[in-house]
Amino acid sequence: MLVADAGKESQCAAIAKDVHGAWAEMPEGSPSNFDLNDWHQEKGLAAVFGPSGSGKSFLVLDLLTAVASGADWFGNRTKAAPVLYAA
Repeated sequence: MLVADAGKESQCAAIAKDVHGAWAEMPEGSPSNFDLNDWHQEKGLAAVFGPSGSGKSFLVLDLLTAVASGADWFGNRTKAAPVLYAA
């Protein structure tokens, strides 16, 4: 899955076609070169990236459980809040 920087949709579509993948674009009206990292920062979201089998899912589920309950996580205080896990 590729996500095009704003203004670079045609390049992204061509790459996705070459690798037999899918692509998505930034929301309508996004400034030029606005990318997925900009969107995450604007919305206050986070993402975890890493190789397969590196423990990402375990780490994130452990963190989300702590945040959902307001429990400490690795010695750090959390504030209870709703969580969403999208895999």
